[in-house]
Amino acid sequence: MKSTQAIGRRFERARRIADRWGRPVGLSLTLAGFGLGVYYIALLGVGNPADARAYYLTSVADPYRSHLSLESPLAYMYSPAFVQAISPLQGLALGAFLTVFRGAQVIALALLVGPFSLLALFLPPVASEINAGNIHLFLGLAIVAGFRWPALWAFVLLTKVTPGLGLLWFAVRREWRSLAIALVATGAVVIGSGLLLGVGPWIAWANVLIANSGLDHDALMPVSLPLWLRLGLAAALIVWGARTDRRGVVPIACVIALPWIWFTSLSMGLAAVPLALGDWRRNRGLADAARGRTRDSATLATSSPELPGGR
Repeated sequence: MKSTQAIGRRFERARRIADRWGRPVGLSLTLAGFGLGVYYIALLGVGNPADARAYYLTSVADPYRSHLSLESPLAYMYSPAFVQAISPLQGLALGAFLTVFRGAQVIALALLVGPFSLLALFLPPVASEINAGNIHLFLGLAIVAGFRWPALWAFVLLTKVTPGLGLLWFAVRREWRSLAIALVATGAVVIGSGLLLGVGPWIAWANVLIANSGLDHDALMPVSLPLWLRLGLAAALIVWGARTDRRGVVPIACVIALPWIWFTSLSMGLAAVPLALGDWRRNRGLADAARGRTRDSATLATSSPELPGGR
């Protein structure tokens, strides 16, 4: 009994230390991770920005002019709205564009995993993601923030499309307002873009998606599963997570639901870290509150005087 109490006291002491020093230490590690990311960008120079170069060279007026196939170095697969959003950066020289784009990736990484970004930069999928200049880290950030601001799911739906299956979380939990906000925001972007560009680019995007939907491209992944099967697995995982209140499974499911899972795609799974930690903190808070109520009830029961006559 005494050993159990001693362990409990040590645990509580460790928790108090963590509560006191966790925030400044975490902030310091986050800044160190950001600094390391900036240093990595400087070392890369131009590197091999296979994806970012395609974004840079994509025309707003005709986004799919250079789209020959998925394997084309200039293949552009996202909606016209994405290239519209980055078009102000296309006036920069390629080197400056890459610096800004990769800098935004490092910021997204720091926002995603905070103090763990220092270690995350040494993960090959993360380093390769920053080198290639893809959007998986941005997608992960949109998924995490999308639980609070559902409109951010529009970014997911209008780029990689199929990871938008994560919206099933809101449907299973009957959070209809959040689901409606996500869908209305997506529709508003489509309408706004269509008014500026016309419907032609949007029709072309639909044709590109249809033309590539049947491709079985396993990229660098050791296991290749057809998209329909992966979507089913991802949906089942999201339903389970929604029913058991585990938000951390949603980014994993969204990775599984990607149209093509590249090696760099695994970096998107880092979004599970803040969500899982948030779930753990919330459950710990609920457990602490329950223990506090139990202690209060026990104290009240032992301190209340017995009334005469047993009443």
